[in-house]
Amino acid sequence: SFHRLLALLACLAPLAAAVRLGPARASDLPAIKKSLAANKMNPLFVDANNFVAARDSEGTLVGAAQIRPLEQGEAAELASVFVRPELRGRGIGSSLVRECLKRRSSPEQPVYLLTLATSTTFYERLGFNVVQGG
Repeated sequence: SFHRLLALLACLAPLAAAVRLGPARASDLPAIKKSLAANKMNPLFVDANNFVAARDSEGTLVGAAQIRPLEQGEAAELASVFVRPELRGRGIGSSLVRECLKRRSSPEQPVYLLTLATSTTFYERLGFNVVQGG
């Protein structure tokens, strides 16, 4: 019923609210690489200095994303955005992307990403536009 759904959503809200964002640590790299492999993402250019980590209230890594410089810093690439499957749909991925965008060298610095067609809507909601390659 409707009331049960509201009660369930109320129970889930504290979990999402308990997630904290911060810089990734070198000790996070094994978990990040494992998550990238599990999600069939590109494992290249993985550097803890480029990652933002999402942690639950116990400090466990529940998601991450990276922004790295391209072309001598004239542009940046957003990559490796992941959230544990059971925590998806709660705004963690969007928060990770927004935090990465804050870390670019200037608000005018262009940011690119390669993604699957199934993820395009997620990134469009965050302000990205589809660019046709040539």
